[in-house]
Amino acid sequence: MHLVLHVGAAKCGSSSIQTYLWENRRPLFQEHRCLYPCTAKADDWLHEDGLNQIDLFQRKSNVALERLRSLARFTKENGVETLILSYEGTLNTCFLDSMSKWIPELAPKGMTCIFYIRPQWEAIVAGYKQWGVKNPNFHGILDYQEEFNMDWQHQISAWAKVVGTENLSVNTLCRIKDRHLVRDFLSRFPNRINAPQRSPDANTSLPDAAAEWMRTNKTLFGSMTDNAVDNFLYHYKEHFDLTPQPGLFISSEEVQKLVEAYSESNQWVSDLFFDGDPLFAPPEPGAYENQKLQVESLAHLLLPILFQQHQKIEALEQQLNLHSPRWKRWLKRLLP
Repeated sequence: MHLVLHVGAAKCGSSSIQTYLWENRRPLFQEHRCLYPCTAKADDWLHEDGLNQIDLFQRKSNVALERLRSLARFTKENGVETLILSYEGTLNTCFLDSMSKWIPELAPKGMTCIFYIRPQWEAIVAGYKQWGVKNPNFHGILDYQEEFNMDWQHQISAWAKVVGTENLSVNTLCRIKDRHLVRDFLSRFPNRINAPQRSPDANTSLPDAAAEWMRTNKTLFGSMTDNAVDNFLYHYKEHFDLTPQPGLFISSEEVQKLVEAYSESNQWVSDLFFDGDPLFAPPEPGAYENQKLQVESLAHLLLPILFQQHQKIEALEQQLNLHSPRWKRWLKRLLP
């Protein structure tokens, strides 16, 4: 059996690959003897739960190793030819240190560790839109960059130590044409698998205008998920003015600082994996200056949420008033 270990990187198409594998879990197993296991359910490796193997990689090493041995027995009994494990956050788990123990058990016929990368400033912008704009600890993209590790040299070196450079397949999203990410991913398998004409489009980023709107209203929208924000924008889209204007989301100067911060790392990756071919040319000036929402639009957008919050507060006050006598009696018993 051949092991395919897909390890990201974050914001580099991982969700699209995982979505395809998850939606086609049974056909891949039945038609190609290719297993993308569900690790969320005990010994039910074909269960529909689980987009990736995050629950496995975040277990304690001894527990995870026992689960992997059970998985190895299942693959042997069912003639599995290719086993796929995918989680883009593996590098940040303690599980990484124990990989040398379990890889030989799972991969008697070898392994391929697949790692996709893209220009760091693009990955940071995508991550900032998804997570950073809602976090009050980040005042701007450069604050977020300090917390979000996009140093490809550091990440690739760490994986090379675990799996060996000869087993590490490093690829760039910018060289995959027409969104054929899944086709590129499946082409790296030892056995041929027919790929879709187009990759699933998962975790699509919010428009810059929406990101700017969220960035300036962190306290109001910090708890909203991406889907909730997306739905909210859809219902109130008639209130948006999306005319392109210079904005505050990310400036050309900030992009240039991000490019300079990773130039040495990019050169190292280019020399080692791509014969010195330059990978990440700096973007055009002003490429990430955003579309800004008109101030007048915000009032229409915020009023429904403010009204909902007001209703929730009133309901809580009614509950407290209703139960206050009982609480007073309980406090009297506790207090001298």
